[in-house]
Amino acid sequence: MKYVLLLFSIALTGCTVKETTVEKVAGPATLSTTANAITVAPATSEQCPGGGAVYSLFIDANSNGLLEGNEVVMNEQVICNGSVGSVGLSTLFSMTRVATGLDACTSKSGLQINTGVDENRNSVLEASEIIGSQVLCDGAKGDTGSSGAAGAAGAAGSNGFNMVFQSTAATTAQCSAGGSVIVMALDTNRNNKYDPSDANAQTITLCNGANGSNGTNGTNATLPAYTPVAPIFPCGKTVAYKEVLLRLANGEILSSFSDNTAGSMTRLTFLPDGAYMDTDNTSCQFTIATSNDKKTRSISWGGKVQESWSLTN
Repeated sequence: MKYVLLLFSIALTGCTVKETTVEKVAGPATLSTTANAITVAPATSEQCPGGGAVYSLFIDANSNGLLEGNEVVMNEQVICNGSVGSVGLSTLFSMTRVATGLDACTSKSGLQINTGVDENRNSVLEASEIIGSQVLCDGAKGDTGSSGAAGAAGAAGSNGFNMVFQSTAATTAQCSAGGSVIVMALDTNRNNKYDPSDANAQTITLCNGANGSNGTNGTNATLPAYTPVAPIFPCGKTVAYKEVLLRLANGEILSSFSDNTAGSMTRLTFLPDGAYMDTDNTSCQFTIATSNDKKTRSISWGGKVQESWSLTN
């Protein structure tokens, strides 16, 4: 009598199954009490180029769980690994700040988060690759917080430097009709006079005009037009390094001048009529004015005229 033993069925997705049926010729039918067993061994490269396993069903005659040379293999299956799939595409994210025009947001602004697949594999989510977007709206503006405590007072600043002047006669090469060379500088050595070592020195050369024709009395002018006549200390000489104005013979006022009380952009200039403030930390405010008949000029502070003088052409 012939008995045919069929192998159990094993199904695995992506695997190749090779099935072998082994026939055993037997004598008269007898009931065998011998146990069956399964072994698993790696497949050879000839069986599975991509790797796999060989499952063997055999009669374990000595019940030791091992397939030995004298034991009969009833059925054998070779299960091969599938081929390697292609590399998948990455998922990318991008965020864009939208400042205005978001109708979905009460605040009209927020953060737009885009998602998509990196189809060209450049690790950048491009507009054509976006498959979905989500907007996160900005919240309402919070209440203004309370003011913080006042900071500690800063250290007292160092005393500034006074301005000093020096006037010398111009050379004939500088002024053919004579004149003055006036130097203005910071009194960095605090000796109340100009020294060549003083910082930020600026020089202006004031030339006299040509002598006019003699008047009916035949006398010449006593002083050239730009000859310094007297210093003026606005609001009085109240501090050690008081700013000073220099009044000239023709009635003009020569002074250092800056655009602000911090003393920046200081330059030597003639002061026109107007209101001014010292930068020597005295907060002195003064006014220079010319009379309607253009004959006199004056300086005022403290609500009254402090000094006036005649103007010459």
